[in-house]
Amino acid sequence: MTTSAAPLPAAPLASDAGLTDLLQAFRQMQLQHGRVIVHESEALSMGATDIRALFFIASGNSDGATPKQVAEFLELSTGATTSLVDRLVNAGTLVRQAHPTDRRSVVLHVTEAGQDAVRHVADVYRCALSTAIPESAYTEMAALFRSIALALTEGSGCFSTEK
Repeated sequence: MTTSAAPLPAAPLASDAGLTDLLQAFRQMQLQHGRVIVHESEALSMGATDIRALFFIASGNSDGATPKQVAEFLELSTGATTSLVDRLVNAGTLVRQAHPTDRRSVVLHVTEAGQDAVRHVADVYRCALSTAIPESAYTEMAALFRSIALALTEGSGCFSTEK
């Protein structure tokens, strides 16, 4: 059985050359992001998915995240998520705590060691952002990044969810 994505809506009217250049720059940034995650996860003796999980859990709120939320974000199976969580708990970067309202579930929290790993990787991006973007543009760039993230979410009309 083959799967195909639903056709996406036409891109908004824009300069084809300008939009193509912007997309190329974005792809370059994605490629470098991939390299950073691989390099830094190796430096921390972790997998790239481990880093992504820690960032997801740490970037939420102090309430932590459930394994189900992690699985949904990373698009992992239940078994893969269990292995991931076990690995991070055994590495001392994550702890499981009883869920306050659902006795069948747990809440995951990033430990101080996990926070150190998150800070280590975030420092690479802090350096790159502060090198490439003038401080006067931080607010505007943050709004732009949030707008792009929102446009890439399901339901925005830009993201194909059919498989």
